[in-house]
Amino acid sequence: VELAGGGVLEADRLVCATGFVADAAAHPLVAALAACQGVSVVEGRLLVSDTFGLVQLDRPGRVCGVVGVLARWALPVAGTFAGMKYAARRLAPQIGLDD
Repeated sequence: VELAGGGVLEADRLVCATGFVADAAAHPLVAALAACQGVSVVEGRLLVSDTFGLVQLDRPGRVCGVVGVLARWALPVAGTFAGMKYAARRLAPQIGLDD
């Protein structure tokens, strides 16, 4: 991750909280992923797979997953607490956090 001050941070996992703003373009990081990495957005919604990953960014050993309101494409109730829990449980094994 390139920091605003010019530094670089290496990370195994990155979690970004977006709150409850539903439009993917309203979040600079998400908008940049869509613009620079080819992540598909339709009517403000990220095209999230049924396993809550972004297909354009997923690679062996690397997953870009989405839960919460930005995962509404895969689960219309994703912005609710029950929806977030459901999505997180589906995503956990893919990112090495399974029980």
